[in-house]
Amino acid sequence: MGQQTMQVVGMLGGRPIQILIDSGSTHNFLSAGLTHKLGMLVEDMPIVSVRVANGEQLPCSKVIRNFTLKMQGYVFGTDVFLIPLESYDLILGIQWLASLGDIL
Repeated sequence: MGQQTMQVVGMLGGRPIQILIDSGSTHNFLSAGLTHKLGMLVEDMPIVSVRVANGEQLPCSKVIRNFTLKMQGYVFGTDVFLIPLESYDLILGIQWLASLGDIL
């Protein structure tokens, strides 16, 4: 975890999840394995190239629209792309950070 990241705990369906807030990631990412376990509604989409926390570019073709989570007592909604994640359940990137307004 570097200077551009912050780790927090959130809640998803009453279950605690590990969240990485990462200004180096282009989009928001949810663990494909967690999605499968929770039986969430997943949409297919045209393949896009996304950048993750370690700088790696990955192809992504699955999305959950209007994904809702509770974090630090606040409820947030955002789209999330599905990718295999090992250390975190959710990565919130620039896509989510930009929705909060100016970050100073």
